[in-house]
Amino acid sequence: MYKEAFIEPIISIAPKNMRNQITKGTSVSFKLKVPDDFNENIHLLLNKGGGQKVIKPTITKEEREIILQHTFDKKGSYDVHISTKDYLVATYVIKVK
Repeated sequence: MYKEAFIEPIISIAPKNMRNQITKGTSVSFKLKVPDDFNENIHLLLNKGGGQKVIKPTITKEEREIILQHTFDKKGSYDVHISTKDYLVATYVIKVK
């Protein structure tokens, strides 16, 4: 969590652990609790070996929740940042075997 996460009323609720290990081809769902009136763009930033890129996850919006789902097709260790309005909300480390 970043201090900006407390400015934005967004709470990361899944995955539970910051560090996660998965197998290649597995999909990970990043679940956020958001306010009723939340209508901003949320991005997933993947960092692997120093290079960072914005990816377009599958986004599902439910009442007060947003789920960003991404399938990891390549092996490696990824820092996954969830961001909105130029703020980092949460970071996860995903190790793909």
